[in-house]
Amino acid sequence: MYIVKGAMLASICAVTLAGCTQQAGEAMPQPIEVSDAAGAISLPEGFDRWPTLGAWATASAGPDTPVNELHTVYVSPGGIESYRKDGVFADGTVLVKAVSDVKAAPLTTGNAHWAAKDKVWFVMVKDSKNSHKDNPLWREGWGWALFDAGDPTKQVATSFEETCQTCHEPAKDSDWIYSAAYSVLHDGEPKKASWDPN
Repeated sequence: MYIVKGAMLASICAVTLAGCTQQAGEAMPQPIEVSDAAGAISLPEGFDRWPTLGAWATASAGPDTPVNELHTVYVSPGGIESYRKDGVFADGTVLVKAVSDVKAAPLTTGNAHWAAKDKVWFVMVKDSKNSHKDNPLWREGWGWALFDAGDPTKQVATSFEETCQTCHEPAKDSDWIYSAAYSVLHDGEPKKASWDPN
């Protein structure tokens, strides 16, 4: 799996967005350096060892189409605890969605699907302070980024509106995150959401 080399990160004037001082016993996101002074986001090293919020399986067309992608969502350490405490992601929380191809086989458990080759990674950085108002990838309380598996060091999203908004629009009322789908944020209980037709 990827990743930006430490020397490269050190060469960037990295900004830590999680600037709050942790109080004793208080869960706060751990500082993750993913943005430079202009708001350019890099794919964080070692994100695949972070806690997972959950995973999605997508089909190419219709409910009867076989799974064609798996989307696994990672959250920076401390992000789950702070959300469970306050009901929102704290500033500095980083989310990474890893999108992969799938392999499938009829196993004893049924028709099984699992993650195969990585395709892209989406990165979001919580920023309620609107720290980079002149950067088109920092909108609606988040920094947004996209990295292709062909070159994980290059951020390829053009703007929030062009690259990210359409897919997140159904979750606009929950801070642009499909948080109801992640039971780990809600004491293991599923939550009803406006985007869920069931």
